Amino acid sequence: MRKNKKELTGYLLIGLFLIIVAIAIYFLATKKTIELDKVTGCEKVAGPNNFYVIILDNTDSLRTIQKSNVRKKIKIWLKPHH
Repeated sequence: MRKNKKELTGYLLIGLFLIIVAIAIYFLATKKTIELDKVTGCEKVAGPNNFYVIILDNTDSLRTIQKSNVRKKIKIWLKPHH
């Protein structure tokens, strides 16, 4: 009787192990990776639910050269990255 009980316990442990391995393989195979843009830090593929937001603190006024630099950077960020 003890041999059958040990065998059953062994089969159950092997079955449990195989189920855990199968679940781990499933999650690794279906894992979604998100690619980020190096310049903006946003997702490369922007879907309909994604928005890009630029916030400027205008408490202190910007000098002409600062305004020019901000405009240039915004234009670079708004260009499509393919």
